[in-house]
Amino acid sequence: MEPALKRAEQPQNPALNAALAEGKNKLGSILWRCGGILRNAEGLSAGLEALAMLEEELLAQPGGDFDQAIKVMHMLQLITLGRLILRASLERTESRGCHRRTDFLKEDPSWNRSIIL
Repeated sequence: MEPALKRAEQPQNPALNAALAEGKNKLGSILWRCGGILRNAEGLSAGLEALAMLEEELLAQPGGDFDQAIKVMHMLQLITLGRLILRASLERTESRGCHRRTDFLKEDPSWNRSIIL
């Protein structure tokens, strides 16, 4: 998070605002497409790769003012949360609740527990 704050010493960057808006849309799309109600190992792994690329794209943007630095940090936190969701979903090799692993269609009683990452 510290590099984002160091970048905050610069004036506002209009391109960063556009990148943040685009990143938010991409994040939602990645999570829905790769970690939505129907999911499988291939899609979850692809989602993790896409989140890593999204993070790289965001960090490659020139800095902006303090408000933008806070928005970048928030976006990085959302990407981290998305990564945790996809990793936990990849680890759970069963279908549970309304989420279905198309590669593991049945519930497994051994997975009736929380996943700690």
